[in-house]
Amino acid sequence: MNIKSRSKTVESVVYPDIEASTEYIIVTGFTSLSNLIDLFGSKDFSNNKIVKILIGFEPNIKGRKRYQRLGLDKEIKDYWLKTGLSIMQGGAVMHLIEKINKGLIEFRFRDKLHAKIYVGDHYAILGSSNFSRNGLNTQEEANIRVKNSDENHQERNQYKDIKLIAESYYEESNPYNDKIIDLLKNLISIMCISFRYT
Repeated sequence: MNIKSRSKTVESVVYPDIEASTEYIIVTGFTSLSNLIDLFGSKDFSNNKIVKILIGFEPNIKGRKRYQRLGLDKEIKDYWLKTGLSIMQGGAVMHLIEKINKGLIEFRFRDKLHAKIYVGDHYAILGSSNFSRNGLNTQEEANIRVKNSDENHQERNQYKDIKLIAESYYEESNPYNDKIIDLLKNLISIMCISFRYT
């Protein structure tokens, strides 16, 4: 689906699907903290009640010195100041942590899981694309996208089957919110140290 000649990427399909869904499940072998922060820390999806993310390998911790600055409520700012974390350097990171704490995003881990599945309210995608910058934008990938359609029963059954696979993997995995939050807090600490010495 990442086709340069047509300016089409997996990201250009997946992100609108996330936006249009009340519940979204992402099953991926690999992702990075940067990718998670760029999407879920820097952007709010108004329809989402929960996004469930299952990963098979620890996320790549590669980070940047700066992420998008976001306005935070005073109460949240005060809390993070008390913990010694930088608001200026980590607004998007802290926003993602808040979403996890509020139950808007939930992480699970299943060791060495290699599947790649994306399921929203209206579409399901099954294929080769990891939830990573390369998997969603630059690598040559092959995916199938099916609609939760009332008109096409075969396609609707395919959607239901893919959703069932994703939900089964998700339910048979281990909670991972605490680990992701620890990694994100560590990333903020690293950004603060880098900022002091630049």
